[in-house]
Amino acid sequence: MDILCKSCKNFRPALAPQMIPHIYGYCDKLDYPFSKGIFQDAELGAFVAPKECDKYEKND
Repeated sequence: MDILCKSCKNFRPALAPQMIPHIYGYCDKLDYPFSKGIFQDAELGAFVAPKECDKYEKND
């Protein structure tokens, strides 16, 4: 599944092999100065990939 975040310049993909099945990556802008994890499964308390985002910036 392709998510909106993957084409945003504030998105960093997950690199740890043990995390890849659970998390798409991290957004540096949503909860600045912290990175917010974007999870694949909607578990209680997990932030899932948004369909719309006011912090979205197209990756050039």
